[in-house]
Amino acid sequence: MSIAHILSRFSQDIVLNSSTQGHRDENGDWVGGTPIIKTIQAVVQPVNGDELQTVPEGERTNKLIKLHTTEVLKTTDEVNAVSADTVIVDGETFRIITVSDWNKLGGFYKAIAVREDG
Repeated sequence: MSIAHILSRFSQDIVLNSSTQGHRDENGDWVGGTPIIKTIQAVVQPVNGDELQTVPEGERTNKLIKLHTTEVLKTTDEVNAVSADTVIVDGETFRIITVSDWNKLGGFYKAIAVREDG
């Protein structure tokens, strides 16, 4: 039995806001990616002390959560013009700031997210 199967027993529905990669048009103007909004399953928990140390200092004073999900999540990638995903959990919006890929070992991804409005 995979960890992903176990996670499904404890997960809840959350809303994922993602987008495709943005680009510059022929005039050099920025064109944002196409929005993708969907409901996914994730186990939502508070971060622990060790996980807090992996978060940039400026984010540590804001509300943080960790997510375990089989859905691929992404952080900001300025080189490839990709915005970080956001999730809505219990009416609050969180921006994904770290993602650990456990797909090969357990069939899931672990992410840490910070509340958007501090």
